[in-house]
Amino acid sequence: MKIVVVGSSRTRSTLLTYYLQSTYPNLKRYDELYTREFANGNSDLPAITHELLKDNNFIVKIMGYNLLPPYNPEVFDFRSYDQVHLIERYDFFEQCCSLQVSYDTDIWLVKSSDINPRLKQQMMITNRQYTLTAKTIIELAKDTINYMTIKSNLIENHINFTMHTYDQAAKYGNFQTKLVDNRLDYQSLITNYHLKDKINLLFNQYFSYSDGISDLECFTQELKKLQLDS
Repeated sequence: MKIVVVGSSRTRSTLLTYYLQSTYPNLKRYDELYTREFANGNSDLPAITHELLKDNNFIVKIMGYNLLPPYNPEVFDFRSYDQVHLIERYDFFEQCCSLQVSYDTDIWLVKSSDINPRLKQQMMITNRQYTLTAKTIIELAKDTINYMTIKSNLIENHINFTMHTYDQAAKYGNFQTKLVDNRLDYQSLITNYHLKDKINLLFNQYFSYSDGISDLECFTQELKKLQLDS
């Protein structure tokens, strides 16, 4: 069984990956495979994928930021997988908040199921304030565009996939250690949280998951008017 999970940052894609792994016996999980390769300076995506597909029983996660534009559909060849799973988060602002906190703390998920380490990391996060930056928002917007490029390619080539959402994935919580932002109140942590409605409105104006439409240039120009970094 070959399974791939596709998403953008902070969508609970890891949670979904753990859940799917639990439903099949002896399924090997490749955690952040492409991310690790990039960290080592290896951007040869075809070679990485060629080696991966030699395995006949695995699950791997591909994120929007793992792509090198322009997107080449032959690199990942989603036709080689038995199952393709996509996951999306529809509150873009909250997604940005989650990414900002993880950037600033370098905590991405709670790696222990024990209560004490979880509480310690929770304390590390909640005992400070964070400011959502334009840089973080634009990076996530680019990540989202790459994700939507994959989704559009799947649709155009009639490749079946299963759709999941961030909210639906909460029910998979028993199959993975707790996510960092599982219970965070971003309204109390993010100093410019009052911009939520305006930023979500802009995102929904220039991006569409259903239509695969994006306009990063216009989004960025309108974002500058909000003066996030001033």
